[in-house]
Amino acid sequence: MLKKISYNLDFAFIGSRKTGMDAGKEIFIDYLKNKAIEDNFNEINEISEDHFEYFTVFKEIPIKIKVLLSENLEELLSNKEIQNLDVLVLALNVYDMNALDYYNKELLDKFRNLTEFKGVSALIGINTDQIYGKPINPNYFRMSKANLINKAKELNVIYCFEIQYKYKDLLEFYDKILNDFVYKFQFKSPELFEQAMNYGKELKKQYKYLEE
Repeated sequence: MLKKISYNLDFAFIGSRKTGMDAGKEIFIDYLKNKAIEDNFNEINEISEDHFEYFTVFKEIPIKIKVLLSENLEELLSNKEIQNLDVLVLALNVYDMNALDYYNKELLDKFRNLTEFKGVSALIGINTDQIYGKPINPNYFRMSKANLINKAKELNVIYCFEIQYKYKDLLEFYDKILNDFVYKFQFKSPELFEQAMNYGKELKKQYKYLEE
């Protein structure tokens, strides 16, 4: 009998909602929603405007993903759902030159200590104008990749990405992050990993779009 084994991951995306300089973190939700399975047993669960749950298959491993969206780290700290956080993403708009000051090492270290967070962290610059096809304001300055990399080093986060092309760059981001956890799952629980893979193969037969 096929066992429906899946892997669970909790994500948190932090970023400003400031009008005109929104960090654009919602694009991560859009991507997951397009990859999600919705059937009699699993459904897209949009619990609130800041709390989502999705079920998908990555490299033949079924994964249940919980997502929290927050304006800043202080707001996230007040959320009771962060106890088992696996991935912390700090997002910013590459045209908001003040955004680099939104995140500081002292506050991030405080967050790590209070939550005992030992998961994967990433700083991501998002070119929202290019992604949404907006005309670029010539009066705006754009932060460089060097700005992002230096900030990532200062914050001591593991990854640094720039999102310019919605599908290609998001695919690269999720591939990198999910690969880490799939490898960890395989190494720590090989028997459960094989059972999950069998379930994932069955799901991919049913949902052809998961091959894309």
